[in-house]
Amino acid sequence: METRSFYIARVSKRIRSLFPLLGVAVFIVAWGWTGAACSSYMEEPEDWYQTGEHPSYSTDRYIVAVGFGDTTDAADDMARGEISKFFESRVVSVTREEEKYENNKHSFESRSFVRVRGEANLEGVEIVRRTMDKGVHYSLGVLDKVKLLSRLRKDLTFLDLKIEEALRTEEAVPEARIKALYKVVYLLTQRDVLAKRLNILGYRATLDPNKYEPVYTELKQLVATTYPVTIRSASKEVSTFLVKALTDEGFTVLEEDSEDPQVVVDVELTTQFKRVNRMVEFSYDLRLACTGHGKKVAETRLAERLQHYNKDSARQKSLYEMRDKAVRPFVRDIRREFLGEPEKTTDKD
Repeated sequence: METRSFYIARVSKRIRSLFPLLGVAVFIVAWGWTGAACSSYMEEPEDWYQTGEHPSYSTDRYIVAVGFGDTTDAADDMARGEISKFFESRVVSVTREEEKYENNKHSFESRSFVRVRGEANLEGVEIVRRTMDKGVHYSLGVLDKVKLLSRLRKDLTFLDLKIEEALRTEEAVPEARIKALYKVVYLLTQRDVLAKRLNILGYRATLDPNKYEPVYTELKQLVATTYPVTIRSASKEVSTFLVKALTDEGFTVLEEDSEDPQVVVDVELTTQFKRVNRMVEFSYDLRLACTGHGKKVAETRLAERLQHYNKDSARQKSLYEMRDKAVRPFVRDIRREFLGEPEKTTDKD
C-alpha cells in the first residue's frame, strides 16, 4: 500500500514539473497560428488592379482580368468582357459622323474605326476583389478553367447527340428536308464555337472539315431550286441591301426578269426632300412584301422623317435606317418561314 502511494506521489510531482513546459508549448503554438494569420493577411496584394495578377488565383488554373469604371457595375462588366475576349472577339467597324463649321460653311465627314467586342457568353465568371483608387472603381474577375472545361465538354457531348439525331431524320418533301438540314448546319455552327473554346483550353474538339460537307452542299442546292428569290424594286440601294441579307441567309437571288419565280420580294419606296429653315428634311416610306409558293410570307413597312444640314447625308442615314430597321428583320422573317427557326442547344435550356 505504501509502495502504491509512493508511485502516485512521484507521478503527480512529475506532472506538476511539466506545467511550465506545457505553458511554453501552448504559447509557441498560439504565436505560430497568429503569425501565420498575420503573414497570410500581409500577403494580400494591394496592387492587383495595376498588375492584373493575384497570388490566390494562379493563371495555371484561372483566367484573370481587371475591369475599371465609374461605378462598381461598370467595372464588373468590363472584367467579364475582358475574360470573354480571351475566347472569342469580334472586330467591329464603326462609322462616326462629324459635322464641321468653318468660314460659315458646313461640311460633313464620316470616319471609320474599329472596336473589339467580346462575343463569348461565358458562365462561371466570378468577381472576387473590388477596390477604388482616385475615384475609379476596379474589379478582379476570374474564371476557373477546370470547371469551364468540364461544362464545355458536357455541352459538346450534348450537341454531338443532337447533330446525329438531326442527321437521322428522313424527309422526302424538299421543304421539310431543307428545315432538317438547316437545323444540322445551325448545330454544327454552335459546335464550332464550343470547339474553338475547348481548343483554347487545350482540349482538341475540332471536327474533320470534310465530314459534313455533303450536308452544306445538299442544303445549298435544295434552297436554290426550291426557293429562288426575285427582287422587284425601283430602288437600287434597297435592292443591294436585300441581296446581301438574303445571300447571307443562304438564298439564291435571281435576275428581276426571271421566268416563273418561286419567291418574289416587292419593294416600294417613296421619298421626299424639303427645306425647313436651314435644315433639310428627308422623309421616306418603305414597304417590303414577300410571296412564295402561293402565299404571303413576310411584310413590313417603315416610314420615317429626319432632318439634317446636308441633303446627301440625310439620304445616306435614311438608307442605313432602312437596312437595319426594315430589310434585315424582313429577311429574318423569310428565313424563319422557309428554313426554320434555330433552337436552343444546351441540355439545360
